[in-house]
Amino acid sequence: MLQRAASNAYSWWWASHIRTKQSKWLDQSIQGTVVG
Repeated sequence: MLQRAASNAYSWWWASHIRTKQSKWLDQSIQGTVVG
């Protein structure tokens, strides 16, 4: 439970910091992960 909360918090922080810089790369990475 605690680990999941920490993971979610980190994911939110990471996404909020990288979204503006590499939104295109992030979208491709997510799509690749879902498809793959």
